[in-house]
Amino acid sequence: MALIVVSPVSTSSPLSTSSPTTSKIVPTKGNLIYLNVSPAKAFRRVVNNRVKTERFETIEELSKMANKALDLVSDGKWVIVDGNRSISEIHVDILRAAGVK
Repeated sequence: MALIVVSPVSTSSPLSTSSPTTSKIVPTKGNLIYLNVSPAKAFRRVVNNRVKTERFETIEELSKMANKALDLVSDGKWVIVDGNRSISEIHVDILRAAGVK
């Protein structure tokens, strides 16, 4: 089983690597997959798929969250998948990272 975290993280409170809460909510075991999407592409996806955006869904805020998320998953335990590519390319990488042939 794989856990997939999509970047930028959609949360109204910033993630902090020093936060005791973060250590409880960020997994550290299993097949950990981080889907890395550029803030600009994430913003376009949000705008194209919703009628209304949240106050934190700006390119600036998404950039801050993406940077914090990358800090959290850059410990060598996570497989970082480029989420800016086609769905089929991403799918192949996720299956490979999850150990599915």
